Amino acid sequence: MAKVHVPPSSTDRTVRAEVAVVVEGGGRESAPPAGAPVPVVTGWRTQDDRGVDGAEVVVHPGDSSDWWVFASYVPDAVVRFKVSEGSADGK
Repeated sequence: MAKVHVPPSSTDRTVRAEVAVVVEGGGRESAPPAGAPVPVVTGWRTQDDRGVDGAEVVVHPGDSSDWWVFASYVPDAVVRFKVSEGSADGK
C-alpha cells in the first residue's frame, strides 16, 4: 500500500499505478524466479473507503486528493509503485 496525493484540478484525470519487485541495486525485476508471485495493483481507496478495483482510477474535480493504492502481497520482496496521470479522455 502507498499513499498518493493527487493535486486538485478542474478536469477529470486518470491516475494509473504500476508495481514491481525491486532487485538489488534498485532496478526492477524483469523476470521473476520460476513459481514466484508477481505483484499486481489491486485497487484504489480514499480515506472514507470509496474506491475502485484495478490499476486505474478516474479522479473528478472535487474528489478527495489523497488516495491509497493497494497491491498484492509478495513475500520476502520489496516493491515499488510507479504512478502516472493523464486526462480522463485519453488526450
